[in-house]
Amino acid sequence: MCGIAGIIGPGAASRRSALERMMPALRHRGPDGEGVYTAPSGNCVLGHRRLSILDLSDAAAQPMVAKGGRFALSYNGEIYNYRELREAAGGGAPRSSGDTEVLLDLLAREGADCIERLNGMFAFALWDDAAQRLLLARDAWGQKPLFFAQAGELLVFASEMRALLASGLVAPELNLNSALSFLSYGWTQEPATMLQGVQALPAGHSALLAAPGGELRQRDHRPPRPQGRPCGPEELRELFRRAVGRTLVSDAPLGVFLSGGIDSSALVAGATMASERLPLHTLTVTFPDLPGQSEAAFAREVSGLWHSRHHEVPISGDEMLRMLPQAIRAMDHPSMDGINTFLVAHGAAQAGLKAVLSGVGGDELFGGYPLFGDLPRLLRWRERIHPLAPGLAAAIGAFPLWDRRLAKLQDFLAAPRGLCHQYFVRRQVFSGRQLKALAPSVFAPGARPYLDPGRMGSLEGAAAGSALQDSIAAMEQQFYMGRLLLRDMDIMGMAHGVEIRSPFLDQEFSGRVCAMGPETRSPGRFPKHVFVEAMDDWLPESCRRPKQGFALPFERWMLNELKAEVTAGLDSLGRRVGWFDSGAIDSLWRTFQREPARVGWARPWMLFVLGRYLDNLHMAAS
Repeated sequence: MCGIAGIIGPGAASRRSALERMMPALRHRGPDGEGVYTAPSGNCVLGHRRLSILDLSDAAAQPMVAKGGRFALSYNGEIYNYRELREAAGGGAPRSSGDTEVLLDLLAREGADCIERLNGMFAFALWDDAAQRLLLARDAWGQKPLFFAQAGELLVFASEMRALLASGLVAPELNLNSALSFLSYGWTQEPATMLQGVQALPAGHSALLAAPGGELRQRDHRPPRPQGRPCGPEELRELFRRAVGRTLVSDAPLGVFLSGGIDSSALVAGATMASERLPLHTLTVTFPDLPGQSEAAFAREVSGLWHSRHHEVPISGDEMLRMLPQAIRAMDHPSMDGINTFLVAHGAAQAGLKAVLSGVGGDELFGGYPLFGDLPRLLRWRERIHPLAPGLAAAIGAFPLWDRRLAKLQDFLAAPRGLCHQYFVRRQVFSGRQLKALAPSVFAPGARPYLDPGRMGSLEGAAAGSALQDSIAAMEQQFYMGRLLLRDMDIMGMAHGVEIRSPFLDQEFSGRVCAMGPETRSPGRFPKHVFVEAMDDWLPESCRRPKQGFALPFERWMLNELKAEVTAGLDSLGRRVGWFDSGAIDSLWRTFQREPARVGWARPWMLFVLGRYLDNLHMAAS
């Protein structure tokens, strides 16, 4: 796991100083080493910050140059099946024992055609100095980030946007639509980012720059889903065991995030069986001031069952206040709940771990969220009252502005019919009416922030040919998981130099799960019943309890230890961003303090995070 950067274009070598300015901005991603490559042609400079996990020797240092000097690779990620790929390729004795050399050799021989065979998480840049071509790529789920921007004839790219800004070639200008999208859903709509002029390479895509100064041509490498035949409980268990085993490959200390829920408990079981280095390390966040808030007791039960070396990370309100500035500085995009991951990654780093397994993907594959049950019910209800919907939506406008339930109900009634529109309402945080109050000069009434009609039409078309639960799962995987959870997983883990891996997103396992019919894998007698039954005696009986989820006690903290800090952050946002109505921000905050359950903590919190994010970038938006 690492940080990559590069500048491509005529005379790029003369901008090596700009690349060298990018490297310190990526140091947290790769504290173990740094490398810079300048192409003989002078049209490419690549940079790399290294976090040593596979092959800790200098033989695996990057950027890595192929024999003969034609190709150079800067790569971030892990290819879990690299040993199988190396054996299939044959050839002479390798120079290193890690995955970078395997990937470089594959790309040199096959180009982008080999991407579909890579089982892992990755973002990479391959420069071909003979052909004067650049290839960029990301893994199918988008677990590893890659951002780029045009600066005249130059293409600048990096693992994080802060590195693009550090180059001095990209201006810190806020993308208005992305800011409103963040407040609506908690994520931006790829390929757009929070920075004007900066794009994210979409998940599962490659981009080819055929000549310095030319245009990027993108290609979709995502495998079709579903893949393979459906599987029964015993085969599902074996597939999961193999997936976990693949993600354990590491020459550095590795552990598991353990909440005590279904997914993390199954990971501990699978990892204990597959690991050659025991006892396994497990980590759980606890709240000393609110012992009933966490699942610490369940995590201890699982740890005891599998004899792990268990670490509890206690977070009080005072500790949260102390760590908050560092957590927000870590954000490359503002996040509504990325601090969850920041805290547990902090615990992993304190325990001396460089890699940890996470249960991200389990709920999206097996329908574990309440949304999988309540969205179909809401759709049926919306159809029954369709003729009355416009009048009811208008009537709700007379009720208090900041009531979160009424606000969402109004948007359900006002939104066009169809799963995709209703899905985005179900996932939204601020309603359209609330955004209009907060940003009256820029938010258009009735807008669906911020999906263009063509994009929405494409989503509706894709959903039309699928079962309802399949369509919901696909949107959860693409948006909530892809735009929010995986972004948080990467950026907050790497803030501590910790690589976070998700065995549920293993190519073989996820493909076979998607091949199971929705009536098989989705909610039934209890959450994720198919997966729980497949795990059988791996899980204690307590895992069949209702889903609790890993949530920080933000409401309590915002009313107590974080109150002054949030107040100052909201005031800063009202001053810094000219199109926000500071009176509306103040009204929201005062209403939350009087009736926190009615408003919900997420709304003032997201405004606070956005304000501090802009403060950290010294970025105004007038």
